[in-house]
Amino acid sequence: MPDWLETLIGLEGDAETILTYESVLVPGLLQTEEYSRALALDFDRDGSPSEAERTVALKRERQKRRLGTGRPLIHALLDEAVLHRPVGGPQVLRGQLEHLLAEAASGRVVLGVIPFQAGGYPAQGFPFTLFEFPDTRDQPVVYLEALSGAVYLEKAHEVRRYRVAFDKLRACALGPGEAGAMIMRIVEKVKAE
Repeated sequence: MPDWLETLIGLEGDAETILTYESVLVPGLLQTEEYSRALALDFDRDGSPSEAERTVALKRERQKRRLGTGRPLIHALLDEAVLHRPVGGPQVLRGQLEHLLAEAASGRVVLGVIPFQAGGYPAQGFPFTLFEFPDTRDQPVVYLEALSGAVYLEKAHEVRRYRVAFDKLRACALGPGEAGAMIMRIVEKVKAE
């Protein structure tokens, strides 16, 4: 396991709150196995199915860890495009959207959707995750993913910039009720196709 991934897993385990914005894909901690598998196979088309299965198993373990008591609350803001991208095909997308609704209903995830009607918005196209910790002496950390690894930002002025960006994104987003209704409409549309 690469060092950057071990760091991510540690942050997920220690965080009290995870604020995440995604413009293209469902965040890893909220992906279904089928969605995760389709992504892994699409990402490395020359790779082996066993490598894809290792990726799926690792995400499943990360997700199990966050389901325990006292685990982090996730605030996920998704660009509407995420909800329409048929990763793995329509059935996988439908299962993924239903899973997002179930996560939101559980109270462990607060979903927001930035609708197409919002037009341009702050941080558009630059996904990030911000980890906040229960001990105020622990500085928040920003995680930025890249093809070859990840970058972690810890300097106060950098983290503050992402925190402000997240708050601006939240102001552009549909709240949980409206976001849930939008997701349900998309699920019904996918079922009809």
